[in-house]
Amino acid sequence: MKRAYQATEFLPAIKEVAKEPLTKEQLLHPRFLLDKEKELEIYYAPFDYINNQAQIMIVGITPGWTQMRLSYEAVIQALENGKSLEDGVKHVKQHASFAGSMRTHLTSMLDELGLPAYLGIQTTASLFGEDRALLHPCSMLRYPVFISQKNYTGHNPSMIRSDILMEWITATFLPELRSVHPTLIIPLGKAVSDTLFELSKVHAIDEQACLFGFPHPSGANGHRHKQFQEGKAGFLEKVHRSFST
Repeated sequence: MKRAYQATEFLPAIKEVAKEPLTKEQLLHPRFLLDKEKELEIYYAPFDYINNQAQIMIVGITPGWTQMRLSYEAVIQALENGKSLEDGVKHVKQHASFAGSMRTHLTSMLDELGLPAYLGIQTTASLFGEDRALLHPCSMLRYPVFISQKNYTGHNPSMIRSDILMEWITATFLPELRSVHPTLIIPLGKAVSDTLFELSKVHAIDEQACLFGFPHPSGANGHRHKQFQEGKAGFLEKVHRSFST
């Protein structure tokens, strides 16, 4: 049965890998393997923390290898600094979520939608810093998914056509969404948007709170500017409606 896991269940294994460089050989290892179907593998990573007070929920596909490694780094560093495992897990979201240029592109688009004014902040970049209490970044697939040891991109198989992936989404993402109950949900890219739309047909998800069609902010998405401009009017309307009701 698919379920959410806690870092405490993997603490001995985490302490073991802390002694060595965090390579794929160390982390994409049977000790962290949660599920497998043909070339598709799902591994545990400490993305346990849920910010139940968040107003904004930004949803990616799944943590990639870099985010997986950063999540373990954050937990190991916390333990080495004498902090609790819980503190380390809480820091993972800030340390590993949408890091690098992706975060820059994302916050630029959200600023253009006027989101800071609705939240009472200067810039959405602060959602990853001093104003992180307002944000819950997460993934449709909470745990890192790989195809033949390469990052899963939301395609081949698509999430909505894969029984195993939909089982994990139902077991982890839906309870997470209900726990946070955000004012605004921002799915990043077509794969997440399409999956969220399908879920909204069956489950109690407010479609008016979802920015369907929001572009993925990755630098590899060369169409993001065009996609954003095409959907901007609708995004603006949903943002205004979400914070005005």
